[in-house]
Amino acid sequence: MKNCKIVQDLLPNYIEKLTNSETNEFIESHLNECAECKNMLDNMKKEFDLSITKRDKREVKYIKKFSNKLKILKLVLLVIVLAYVGTIGYKFIVIKSMQDKVKQYSNITNFHITKKSYCYDSVITQEAFHKDNNFLVHIKRTSDSAENREIISTKSGNNYIISGENKVAILNSMAMGVQEKVYNNLETENLGEFLYGLIISSKISSVKCNDKDCYKIENFKVSGIAFPEHGICFYIDKETGLIVRVEEGTRDTDGKIDTQVSDYKYEFNTVTDNDLKEPDISEFKIQQ
Repeated sequence: MKNCKIVQDLLPNYIEKLTNSETNEFIESHLNECAECKNMLDNMKKEFDLSITKRDKREVKYIKKFSNKLKILKLVLLVIVLAYVGTIGYKFIVIKSMQDKVKQYSNITNFHITKKSYCYDSVITQEAFHKDNNFLVHIKRTSDSAENREIISTKSGNNYIISGENKVAILNSMAMGVQEKVYNNLETENLGEFLYGLIISSKISSVKCNDKDCYKIENFKVSGIAFPEHGICFYIDKETGLIVRVEEGTRDTDGKIDTQVSDYKYEFNTVTDNDLKEPDISEFKIQQ
């Protein structure tokens, strides 16, 4: 009976093979002579096997559940990556095609570009006339809160300023608002800058602007170039690649955020020498 108690205490470790060889010999010798302990061993093995089976099933179920979740996660990540790559690819194709289309105008030396800007209570109209190596720029501002003003700049360096009844001519000065060619507003110096603009913040959608089918390109930022604090948005003519409208977020002296809108119109090979004719200087007060 004394050995039975000892053996029965050792049986759990014996079943799990945690006992040494000498102890095993002692237990097995006793089991050969004791039916009660042998029966207890058989019952313990059944319970142990059942416990192992249940634990294995739980582990298998957990592994399957974890595996299914991992597959779903991988699928979601794959969809996100493909969507992101697809979006970048779409933006790459759109902006690259607009850059290529506008190149056809870069070497034209005869053009008339009208830019009309709206901000707060002012309207500023800028007309750039360019023919070969000559140009004239006419800037006109109308406002509800300030005096209307006009500036006419020519290649000769003469600036004619009209403020109300006052007319002043500043001779041999720097021309204001000169536009020497048709610019590509989405131009980048290299592929790195191009990809920077695509990845950092740009957003593209198709819209109608000034009766033209346009791409609305928001915040196409180029590294090293400062953009308005509150964003910039280009409307690009799908057919020509030319800028149709630019929207810039601005902040006034009171801290109020407003949007300056600038609309563009283009004419090519229509500028004549008459368009480049300077005002009658005799009507102006000369300011050196």
